[in-house]
Amino acid sequence: MFGYPNVSNFACYIRKILYIETKTLSYATKEQFAEGRHEQKNNDFKYCKKGIHKTWDDNEVYLRSSYEFDYATLLDEQKIHYEVESLHIKYLDT
Repeated sequence: MFGYPNVSNFACYIRKILYIETKTLSYATKEQFAEGRHEQKNNDFKYCKKGIHKTWDDNEVYLRSSYEFDYATLLDEQKIHYEVESLHIKYLDT
């Protein structure tokens, strides 16, 4: 539809037009260690915080990272309504 052969290329295009910074896994992991958000136990990596968060208006949302938890807390403190992953884009494989 958009002339992109796969979802990965389309995602890169969207990030580019929205000026979203991309990071390699290696860079992101080093950043997590530096900020104390990354733990290693017996060569098993625990990458980020995940789970259910209860919003200020009693909704439950599933968050996938410590960044999302931090941002959700900020929005809750300001009593701002928000949704998480409410937009789903259907992928059609030709």
